[in-house]
Amino acid sequence: MTGTWTDGLEARIAADPGSWFSLISAQCYAAAAAEVRARRDALLQATDADMALDRLGLTPPTGSTFTAWLSFLRTLGEALKSNAATYRQALRDITTQPGFPYEIKWPEVKK
Repeated sequence: MTGTWTDGLEARIAADPGSWFSLISAQCYAAAAAEVRARRDALLQATDADMALDRLGLTPPTGSTFTAWLSFLRTLGEALKSNAATYRQALRDITTQPGFPYEIKWPEVKK
């Protein structure tokens, strides 16, 4: 818990320990959540380059024909269903896990 000591602090804690426990719990939750999000963000950043269009072998068509765009969109759709895309979505969903932020099941990239 962060804060500064003030006169009568011990008496105030003794008079209402539930409020102090709630405050400490909230601060611990916020700190743990920030740590998990920081790790998640670093893992996402580490895979950003892998999802760039050029890394996926995709170049947006220069023409405006339906056939050119259809091929591009099919390939893009396949990339978005890839293991890397699934892994990245699982990372973004970390905060919705039932044990967040104390019990995290970190996703793994499937090869």
